[in-house]
Order: sequence, then C-alpha cells, then structure tokens
Amino acid sequence: MVELISDGDAGPRAIVQEVANQAGVVTFRVGGQLDVSTEGLLREALTSAVAAGTSKIVLDVSDLDFMDSSGLAVLLAAAREVPLELRDPTTVVRRLITITGLTETLRMTPDA
Repeated sequence: MVELISDGDAGPRAIVQEVANQAGVVTFRVGGQLDVSTEGLLREALTSAVAAGTSKIVLDVSDLDFMDSSGLAVLLAAAREVPLELRDPTTVVRRLITITGLTETLRMTPDA
C-alpha cells in the first residue's frame, strides 16, 4: 500500500493512497488539491504503477476538491501508458475534463 500526503499550513493539501491492487488493476484514492505543488505525489504513484506492469489504473477522485493543468498533465501522461479511469469525479474535476475536450481520453465513471 502506498500512501503519500502533502501537508499544507492548514493540514493535508493532497492525499494519494493505493487502496487496491488486483489482477493488474491498481486503484488509488486521490483527495484534496492536485496542483503544481502536489502533482509530484500522484506522478510518483502512477509512474510506479506503470513500471510495475499494471494493465489499468483507477483513480477514485470523489474527494478531489481542486485540480489545475499540472494535475491534468499527470493524468494525460499516465493515460498514454495504460487505460485510466476516473471514478466518481467531483463537479470541479468533471468540468475541467469536459471543457478541455478530454472526455474520450480520460474516462469518467459513472458517466453523467
């Protein structure tokens, strides 16, 4: 199990936690804020999963409050390597992916 936390002044800013690894599918819970100051946490976790030969990555982003373009870049880099699913995206995440035209590349479930 991998758990990475980036602490801010008022507590954790971002959490990336591996919650399952079964049959080549790795699931991470991502919460807090995914921005230029925290994207390295997710990048490290996804890079390790890809290097380990995972066949699919699922990100539970139901607790992700904010994501900027640097977080989006991390997701796109991983999606170039393996299928990537964003589970239960918040309105903020869903909106960012929709307005950037990446709904085909970054699959969100359940579909809206």
